[in-house]
Amino acid sequence: MLDYLHYLPDEPWPVLANAGDVLMLASSDLDNHFAGNWTVASFNDLVTGVNDYYITRPLILYPNPADDIIYLKAPAYPEFFVDIYSITGKLLDRKQLDASGFTSIDLTAYSNSILIVKVGDIVEKVILSGH
Repeated sequence: MLDYLHYLPDEPWPVLANAGDVLMLASSDLDNHFAGNWTVASFNDLVTGVNDYYITRPLILYPNPADDIIYLKAPAYPEFFVDIYSITGKLLDRKQLDASGFTSIDLTAYSNSILIVKVGDIVEKVILSGH
């Protein structure tokens, strides 16, 4: 799929004033088609902030794509249940996170598919490749 837009020169796009400045979407919830939703950020700040992003994410799921076992870390959801659904919405498996918000799930029975993982109000998809 190709996303093509014609941006008008009179849109109020942020100005990149310094070497190393980059455009960054102000929030992942905003539409990237509108200039007002972008802000200027320092490339160095973005690169050094990558680890902070992973530390503060409510759900870390890896590896994805996966072959067989996935690992979930959701520190904000200790002892919550993890529900695994097929792409059609059928509940396939349910497992409880431990007291630290961690678990591993064996998905070898569901190879070559896309699964939906739900923890609390967080939903992620997992792509499973063949063995």
